[in-house]
Amino acid sequence: MLDPAAGKVTTVRLPNVKTGALSGVPVDGLFVAIGHQPNTALFKGALELYPNEYIKVKPGTMRTSVPGVFAAGDVQDFTYRQAVTAAGTGCMAALEAERYLEAQDQGARAHAPPGPIQSSRAAIYCWRIPGGTCDNLAAERAAGDRGWLRAPKALRGRVRAAVPWIERLWRDTWPVKATPGRIAASLAEGTTRSTNLLRIRLQEEGFSHADRKRFESEACILECLLFEWFLRDIIVSVEFGRHTGTIRRALAGQVKRDLDRSGLSPAVLLDFERLRRERFAEYRDALGAGASLQTLGRLAWLRMADTDEPSDRMTMFLAMRATAELQALRGLGKRYSLISAPRPFSAFPNEG
Repeated sequence: MLDPAAGKVTTVRLPNVKTGALSGVPVDGLFVAIGHQPNTALFKGALELYPNEYIKVKPGTMRTSVPGVFAAGDVQDFTYRQAVTAAGTGCMAALEAERYLEAQDQGARAHAPPGPIQSSRAAIYCWRIPGGTCDNLAAERAAGDRGWLRAPKALRGRVRAAVPWIERLWRDTWPVKATPGRIAASLAEGTTRSTNLLRIRLQEEGFSHADRKRFESEACILECLLFEWFLRDIIVSVEFGRHTGTIRRALAGQVKRDLDRSGLSPAVLLDFERLRRERFAEYRDALGAGASLQTLGRLAWLRMADTDEPSDRMTMFLAMRATAELQALRGLGKRYSLISAPRPFSAFPNEG
């Protein structure tokens, strides 16, 4: 109770938990405590919780029941609930998330199917599921003979002997001299390989079983491609400064040439440029609207699945994938020393 004359709290009125009777206790001050009920309703059904609704993490870690999802702070701590312990678990979760993303990136590179990253000019583009089935992808990748993107038999020896361009970039510590066209070709190769890998991951996450017809459609292939292309467009705009426009145009031309020989139907590709402009505009708005990549992941899932029903699981998956890819490509501009494309030699320089 507040005594206006004294200008302070003088009494606290407390109920008896057994009888309900109220009694007054004289006090000189009052502190209101909050936070006894964890704000975890959002995660019910998605993460494993304790009976008291705190998020359950594996002992000694910040890992939850879902790989790649980490909990920190008071939502997983019903013992101490102090600011200093919350800050400590935040640091632990950040370090674990960083290591998880690094492991995901290394695993993606190690298990990526044969693709145009090995030889963009020699590759035969086979975007459809091998053999018309989704059930033998692991065997296809292990055999390395019937991947989604494969080189002709006459060229396979030379393809295997060639050093992949992107691997050379990661291995070398000095900038590589390259024209904007060469950079665009490398990014286009990575876009195609990542598109194949994304479709494999979508199958592993159960998308193909939920809507097999949509998963196998050419429209879904294009949506996956546009998502991967957009991530690289972000990197180009951030990393290459005044060369951004030139590389973007070269990348667009290379991707279109790859699509022309991909085996996709001309009817689907006819309106591709309009679709690209629409998706890129939507994805840019999504990035600007959210403080994290989850908004982008949510929108990408709605477009890939062609549905109005969001999926928290797939939103998280696509957001984490985007984070891992952007992290892997960060600093790409420093690995290149841009040079102008050589002009064709003419014995008569004064002639137009």
